[in-house]
Amino acid sequence: MRKRGRPRKYQEHIRCPECGSNWCKKFGKNTGKQRYKCNNCGRLFYQGAKYHKHPEKMKL
Repeated sequence: MRKRGRPRKYQEHIRCPECGSNWCKKFGKNTGKQRYKCNNCGRLFYQGAKYHKHPEKMKL
């Protein structure tokens, strides 16, 4: 019997590097690496990949 709650496609142990949400789902593969998509902010990312946040643009 299946528990109620989030569907199985959501990965509880995966966190978005942008917003920190764990509301992420698998989003295909690229060169053999699993891609994920955050449903909170829409960011695509790979599990375990180093993430470098780009600095915000400065207004002159």
